[in-house]
Amino acid sequence: ALKDGIMADIKSNNLMSNFHLYGFVENVAPLLKQMDLLVFTSDHEGLPMTLLEAMTLGVPVLSRNLPSIKNVLCGGKCGYFVDSDSVDDFAHVIRHIVSNPDEVNAKASAARNMIASKYSIDINVKKYLQLYSEVLGFSKS
Repeated sequence: ALKDGIMADIKSNNLMSNFHLYGFVENVAPLLKQMDLLVFTSDHEGLPMTLLEAMTLGVPVLSRNLPSIKNVLCGGKCGYFVDSDSVDDFAHVIRHIVSNPDEVNAKASAARNMIASKYSIDINVKKYLQLYSEVLGFSKS
């Protein structure tokens, strides 16, 4: 299995104290709160809930430059991007993040505010109701 291979790599590199593979976690908020940075290295993503949850908790985000994530991160105002899959490029941006805590805090704050204004449950319920009403041909009341 994939997990066995990953565990073997971790053990062979003497990194057991640096990694813990949790598997499925029902409530990720306590784990996300402990993070200094959430990094998405995927080539493709939709709209990951982990992204929204991290932003809500004020966890800075670094991602590949993917359209769906770039949109949520307001083109870089609410997080960071790397235009390639290069480990060196990710490392360069991570060094920048570590060296610029005021900038990181400002982006994390902007991210929290954006999530509250565009992705709250109240706002999404209203959007769904409006969409369903339009699709079903109901008039607004």
